[in-house]
Amino acid sequence: MKILLPTKKNIAVVANYLKYGAVVVAPTETAYGLLVDATNNQAVKKIFKIKGRQANKTVALVVADLKMAQQYGKFSKDAVNLAKKYWPGPLTVVIPVKKYGLRKLSPQILLKKMVGMRIPKHYWLRQVIKKVNKPLTATSANLAGKKNIYSFKLAKAQLKNRQVDYFVNGQNLPERPVSTIVKVVGSNVTVLRLGGIKI
Repeated sequence: MKILLPTKKNIAVVANYLKYGAVVVAPTETAYGLLVDATNNQAVKKIFKIKGRQANKTVALVVADLKMAQQYGKFSKDAVNLAKKYWPGPLTVVIPVKKYGLRKLSPQILLKKMVGMRIPKHYWLRQVIKKVNKPLTATSANLAGKKNIYSFKLAKAQLKNRQVDYFVNGQNLPERPVSTIVKVVGSNVTVLRLGGIKI
């Protein structure tokens, strides 16, 4: 287990670790999250094991920009409009996955051929995603059934013995609401969870 700071220098360092299958706990614009390369199935399986998360549940992804998101998911006009209005920010858009996404993303991320994505408002995290040049998982770092983690001290205490390779110390985060989740298929928009953004 290694502890790093969210510095400019460590953007490339953390990105390199993620490219090689590492599990990283890092701050996001909401709470601390568990990050892995979403195209690495073994790494994705690790975060399910670390969290004690049920296999029939999925995890959302963070992407660097809309262009990256559109590589993996089918964005209708309404989905694009929502993304342009609220990204970067805590809005997870769940959309049908493209054939490319089916080939590249870990099967554990996909639920009924749908994928949820957002662009994080957290600048440092966004730069890491750009450097990896692939979507990352954005599941909260807390164990299944426990509350979101907003302090580095608690993240370390809860996860230090659970196969996490690197911790990024972002100190204490403001206790912001979770992301709002909307499912968009064509012009049909369904709010699945209300969070930091009111739709």
